[in-house]
Amino acid sequence: MNEATDTAPLVTALSDLRQVIMACSFALSAQQADERRAERDHLRREIEGLVARISSLGSPLLVVVGGVTGSGKSTIVNTLVGRAVSRTGVIRPTTDNPVLIVHPVDAHWFSDDRVLSEFVRVELEGARTKLNGEGDAARLQLVRDEDIPLGLALVDAPDIDSLSARNRAIADALLDAADVWLWCTSAAKYADQESMRYLARAGARRTALAVALTRVETEHVDELVGDFRAKLAERASIEPDLFTVETSRVIDERLPRPAVGGIERWLRELSGPLVRRSRRRQTIEGALDIMSEDVAGLIAWVKDETDTLGVLTDVINRTVAQSRHDFSNALDDGRALRDEVLLRWNRFAGTSGMLALVERAGERAGAWARGLMGALSGDRAEEETEVREAVATDVASLATQLLDLASGRIVTEWGTVPAGRDLLEAHPELAEAPSDLEANTRKTVDEWQSMVVRLVETKGAKRRMRARWLSAVINATATGAIIATLAQTGGLTGAEAGIATAAGAANQALLTRVLGAANMRWLINNARSDLERRFTELVAVHRRRFTEVLAAAAPSPKLIDQLDERAEAVQKVRSWLN
Repeated sequence: MNEATDTAPLVTALSDLRQVIMACSFALSAQQADERRAERDHLRREIEGLVARISSLGSPLLVVVGGVTGSGKSTIVNTLVGRAVSRTGVIRPTTDNPVLIVHPVDAHWFSDDRVLSEFVRVELEGARTKLNGEGDAARLQLVRDEDIPLGLALVDAPDIDSLSARNRAIADALLDAADVWLWCTSAAKYADQESMRYLARAGARRTALAVALTRVETEHVDELVGDFRAKLAERASIEPDLFTVETSRVIDERLPRPAVGGIERWLRELSGPLVRRSRRRQTIEGALDIMSEDVAGLIAWVKDETDTLGVLTDVINRTVAQSRHDFSNALDDGRALRDEVLLRWNRFAGTSGMLALVERAGERAGAWARGLMGALSGDRAEEETEVREAVATDVASLATQLLDLASGRIVTEWGTVPAGRDLLEAHPELAEAPSDLEANTRKTVDEWQSMVVRLVETKGAKRRMRARWLSAVINATATGAIIATLAQTGGLTGAEAGIATAAGAANQALLTRVLGAANMRWLINNARSDLERRFTELVAVHRRRFTEVLAAAAPSPKLIDQLDERAEAVQKVRSWLN
């Protein structure tokens, strides 16, 4: 079995893991989102670098010259190559786009996107070309040079502590892709926290590296080297090859060649096939060893976001439940209808002779039927219509107010949670009631009243005269009575409790005469249940405004398991390394 076939399962497993990692959006991480995304992107780049190295094991060893501002990285690279191929100077940053120097025979490995695929290739022949600018895509300046050993590619990277965020990102991407680091730091900055943080990261991942301590005065070499080695062991847990580059005069952007003699010999040793393979394998194994720990860090953050999701979802659920409870209470309290409308209806039901007329409507007598029609003509006939209109207006107003209040509650409580504040800032429309809220609410209430009419027509049919024109009159009367009872008392229980009042007794008696006691109970219960169901549907539509925004930001419920499974799969298929 050839090497490419042996490594295929690992490449596939790494690619699958990378795909899941990029699903971690951290949109609910609030002020920690940038840090978490940076770590996610760092891990993604590491995986891409691993895939590139594993897929191209025969490629030249990629040695990235990285480090802090002012450490002379470009000057060292120019000195090693023997000519000025990378820009130097006192104005920082001097390296805006990385420069890769490789032997012409090996250049084909880097002329396409097999390695460092995120960089645009720019071939440089002869004089250097300055390609920079914040808006430019990252460019990899490719230089072919016969003085570079075969099997080796040297990259001059931007500063890791550059003032330019773009340059720092490029430096990170190159270090993540490197087989070997040549880390440069000056005598003035060797103990800097940022430099030590990078070196500690390299140590934790067993990245193959050497360190160059530059701009060292001859008389201070022993003192600085001893102190630096102690700090590397204490703060980064590493004992790397350590080179000193003493302060020398720079001519044509280069140091005297002997100043980098130790680094040059080290690089030539790296270019040997066995050493090259060993260093690459060391970096790959170290990255794989710590990958489960890196993924575990992502999982912990996703769990944290899942907890935040639960908090924000609970706000929505509690508010929805409260709105339904408030609506039900409003019906129980009779708050769904204005008092003056109820008074007029109750006078009509109790004093107009409607009870007697309804009882006699069941007999076959035209005069009595005409009397019933007369009783419902003119002002009295308008009472039932006014009840329905008033109930529709007031119930719709109640529902609209409760829905608007629900939005306000959610917005207020989300505002106490950092992730909730971020969502509200990204979606300011959530703080405003939908423009069609009132219209949709009124439409729902009108549909409810139409349903009540249909219920009355169905349940009261056997107790009324067959004459269609008379049935319609009684239908309207009974519908008005049901709606008035529901609006005034909230349902059958409240109606029974209201029997002691003349108005309650008249209304109940009217319903009983028209529909019968059993039908009356069934109708009022169903009318109440249907109204509450429709309000629940309105709440669900209103709720969706928040849940859709939250769902778009929330991590997938499967993400934690997928991260764990993909990370485990990587460890299971790394046997080709042994």
